[in-house]
Amino acid sequence: MFDCGCDMHQSFLEVVTLDAPIVIRDAIMGTGKSSAMIKRFNELAERGKQYDEPYLVVLPYLDEIKRYQQACPGMNFQEPLDDRQRAKIGKEGQSVRGANGATSKTDDLKILLSGGYNILTTHSLFEQWNEEVALLIRDGGYHVIIDEEIGCIEPLRLDLSKGDRQDLLRLGYLSIDPETNRASWAFDKSDDAEGKYTGYSKYQKIRNYCELGSLYLYGNRVMLKSGV
Repeated sequence: MFDCGCDMHQSFLEVVTLDAPIVIRDAIMGTGKSSAMIKRFNELAERGKQYDEPYLVVLPYLDEIKRYQQACPGMNFQEPLDDRQRAKIGKEGQSVRGANGATSKTDDLKILLSGGYNILTTHSLFEQWNEEVALLIRDGGYHVIIDEEIGCIEPLRLDLSKGDRQDLLRLGYLSIDPETNRASWAFDKSDDAEGKYTGYSKYQKIRNYCELGSLYLYGNRVMLKSGV
């Protein structure tokens, strides 16, 4: 569990934890870490302090989001939704937060963060956050709680051919630090006077990881991402 609070080359935690403490609660499964957290949230709600300082809770599974919403109704936890999910919930006759112009979960997350809501989300969405999300978390004074560890280093699985990976370097999209092998996004679209730039959408996920300082190259072939 982390209780947390830019440089393009800072990692996500470096961005959101400036001048903020990090608390790690380490115990084996089944010892009541999640139950203690739920109890803490309910105590805050009972004292009317559920909105004093916003919380962002990152959970391993979608089922856990439902568990927390049901166990902590007083916290009014919101879940980032995309248009498809919002429509499905509405068809099922359930109440749903109104449309806000967000088409993706990440866009909806940004809107929730800007509004200071208490938020529940998943490890999967956490891995898609970019610099803008990190800054919204920091500037909103959020307590970030990560339930269960997120893999620190693992291969980045994208549908890229060997040629695609070579083009990232050859065309100057990526710059690699020779000492750390950390990748940074180096291609400036404004310099593309002839309009030949085609990599923005294709490589958007890579660009996001670069902006968070969490992408590394190993042997110029295998891209690894840091979970934090």
